[in-house]
Amino acid sequence: MRVSGFNTALAVFAARPNDIIKVYLTEERIPDAAALLKWCAAEKKAYHVVGAEELGRITESMHHEGICVVAKPRRMRNFGELMEAVRKGRASSCLIALEDVVNPHNVGAIMRVCAHFGVGGVLCIGDTATTLSTSLQRTSEGGSEHVDLVPLMEPRLAISTLKKDGFKILAASQRAKEPMYNQAVPERAVFIFGSESAGISEELASLADGTVRIPGTGAVESLNVACASSAVLSEYWRQHPRNN
Repeated sequence: MRVSGFNTALAVFAARPNDIIKVYLTEERIPDAAALLKWCAAEKKAYHVVGAEELGRITESMHHEGICVVAKPRRMRNFGELMEAVRKGRASSCLIALEDVVNPHNVGAIMRVCAHFGVGGVLCIGDTATTLSTSLQRTSEGGSEHVDLVPLMEPRLAISTLKKDGFKILAASQRAKEPMYNQAVPERAVFIFGSESAGISEELASLADGTVRIPGTGAVESLNVACASSAVLSEYWRQHPRNN
């Protein structure tokens, strides 16, 4: 896969350098990427200094930020592996679920938020983007190296498993009676966010144990889904801080 964006490219180098195949960068980026280039030279990995226009053709984007890392695809956990990691304490017991969030920029921004707040994984329902496209990874600013996108083929069964493991399923909704900041949020929690156009489906909402609402002026109907995830996860972190 081709990873562009400076922070995302360096995140690949930091997390799994041995998966790197080659590097393209502009001359202006050489000083910023000195450690990566030194590693490439030591490991006999190819790197090519190219112009911004050529790098745009390579990455199929003009938002490459002067660098592209070609690497093996990152393998993500499936649902069973994620649950095993949570049970053994290798993954956080805070999860989020996205239903029909198709815009890769939104999913990438959410992965960035999740990495910041230490979320264990993103459960992907319906048409939610699960492919680590160049734009999704770049928008994640490196978050895609730390957070798994976990497709749920059978959401009802998966949510039943989560509940048996002690998780509370909480749907983000502006119709909730109480603001989230007035609620005691359980440590084992799954926060559901729906698409900006349709919200959470009635079927999925019926599986939730409760709802959470982000207080505000009401001047707009709702927040962008990535902004909403940031507000919710910030409050979760406030109630359940960890020293990472």
